[in-house]
This record gives sequence, C-alpha cells and structure tokens, in this order.
Amino acid sequence: MARKYPLTSEGVRAKQEELFKLSDEKLQEQAVVISEDYKNWILQNFELTDEQLKTLEETPQNFNYIVGWQSASAIINRDYVEFEQTQMRSNLSNGRNKTTIEGTAEVGVDNNGKVTGKVGIKIKC
Repeated sequence: MARKYPLTSEGVRAKQEELFKLSDEKLQEQAVVISEDYKNWILQNFELTDEQLKTLEETPQNFNYIVGWQSASAIINRDYVEFEQTQMRSNLSNGRNKTTIEGTAEVGVDNNGKVTGKVGIKIKC
C-alpha cells in the first residue's frame, strides 16, 4: 500500500513529488486512476480529518470528474496541483460546499510530438 499523506498543502506537494519520480508510463497510469475516480484516489493516498471526509463524501459526482480530469492533466504534464485548505467548518455550516477550483491550461505539441505547455490547478477546500 502506498504511503498516505495528510490532506494539507504540504501533504499534497509531497505526494506530487513522489509521483514525479515515476517513469512517464507509470505517471500516466496514475493520472488515469485519478481521472477515473478522484474521490477514491484521495481516500487511498491521503489521511483526511473527519471534516475533510464529510466534505469529500458530500461533493457531487460531477465535482469528482472535473477535479479528477483537471488534476490528471496537470500530473501528466508534471505540473503541481496547488491545494489550499481554508476553514472547512464554516463552509459546511451553511449547507453549501464552497470548494472552488481555478484552472488554466496551455497545451501544445512540439515538432517531435512531445506534449508541451502548462496546466495550472488550484483547489481551495
């Protein structure tokens, strides 16, 4: 079983550094897993607080797909997904999930067929 990291800014960065040590092929395999079931991948790779777990469980399936696909795109390109933890208790108190995702993508293919560009993802929970 893979090492679990805390679901914090530092833990997310440490997990990504672990992923970036993989070969391109192995990294792409992980990206596919992330894109197919982001929530489950988070549960398998991170230690969540009770509040984080509740928030993750309450997020709709379309959130799972959006964050999974965007995160997988960044990981394949070896770009970091920035994770910012905010006050989760206040987010849960009004019954609405205030998790936000900010993303940018500049992707192309060079003359040798190598994918180039930058994918920027910032997740605020």
